[in-house]
Amino acid sequence: ALGRVQRSVTVVASDTQRTKLLVIRWQGLRDLMKSDSALREHVNHLFRSRGLQGALQSTPLLESTQLTQEQWDHVVAEAEFETYGSYDWYGTYQELRQKDADPLSMEPIIAEAGQYPNGLVLVRAGFGRLSQKHGVGEHTFGYMGKGNVYGLAELMANVNSQVPLPLSATLRAAGYMDIVRIPT
Repeated sequence: ALGRVQRSVTVVASDTQRTKLLVIRWQGLRDLMKSDSALREHVNHLFRSRGLQGALQSTPLLESTQLTQEQWDHVVAEAEFETYGSYDWYGTYQELRQKDADPLSMEPIIAEAGQYPNGLVLVRAGFGRLSQKHGVGEHTFGYMGKGNVYGLAELMANVNSQVPLPLSATLRAAGYMDIVRIPT
């Protein structure tokens, strides 16, 4: 629900029992998690124990990976689920420009150009902006969405290198972005 993706399960009521179903929309769940740390921790635990391996395996880069269950368990244990930005980011371009003179200042940085890549970033939901320094500003050269991967080229270049290659672009959440970071 929080990733605003299609439901992955179907709920079927037994015809021999009376059933009540409470549906909480993503906005309500988000607000409940903001105010209740125990609920937030519980939801994160459920995602890690039930959904993270499936989310990783459905990423195009990893879907054909032939890992053993023990190896997947290790990756899941080390992976970090992170959310950046705000679900309530929408508005017209003019409205967003009136809030702040620099639209990039409203977009939280997930990873910054020039820094050492501290993990592989897999985009789970939302959108990200890729930019590079250009004079005194930034030049946007691309966007990332669900299923995209950030930092792979630099990580691969650093495998056998004596001089680490830093990240070549800055990744920001354009609105909101859910990622899974697999630490190096």
